[in-house]
Amino acid sequence: MGRINISTFTRYRMQISLDSWKCPLIQLPIGFEMAPWSTNLIQKHSEAIYRSFKDSIDAKYFVTFTQQSRCEDFMRYLVHNSGFLPSATWLLREKTGSGAARLLHLPGSYKLAGTIQGLINQDFVGAIQNVGILPEYRGRGLSKLLLYYCLWGYQQAGLKIAQLEVTQTNEVAINLYKKIGFQVTEVIEKTPSI
Repeated sequence: MGRINISTFTRYRMQISLDSWKCPLIQLPIGFEMAPWSTNLIQKHSEAIYRSFKDSIDAKYFVTFTQQSRCEDFMRYLVHNSGFLPSATWLLREKTGSGAARLLHLPGSYKLAGTIQGLINQDFVGAIQNVGILPEYRGRGLSKLLLYYCLWGYQQAGLKIAQLEVTQTNEVAINLYKKIGFQVTEVIEKTPSI
């Protein structure tokens, strides 16, 4: 019988103290908006997760990211978790259309740009999930804005610490998290989910 070789991969757990963190003045780019959590956005969050991660290094390790239906199952799991925190869960979107309709945020249609979800773990620590920006929106500083909204939501809930995990080879994300004030607190070896 052949041997199955399941290799591990390295993730960093990073934390930030919310006691001293001050939310900077946030100015979204013109035409963008942060949509707060609403149950009618579950499919939009799922789609944003899938489109953000399907071609990423994380899709190699987490089977959830390989199909939109799995992302929706995961999103439903998150929102039914007793630690789900709506105030730390946001959908970033860009208004489509032109001219005054975009500037005045009149009702219309939107294009997905990003997503982030927040949980509270058993130690009353904010556990940030899925900082996802769709490929066509990367490089504009939008991940930072998602994180600011999420961290603000944790502060409003009275949390003192927020954490996230990131794959060791994702240097762009690690550098962003460090600039915001996150520090590596643990190195974790994980087995890919299959």
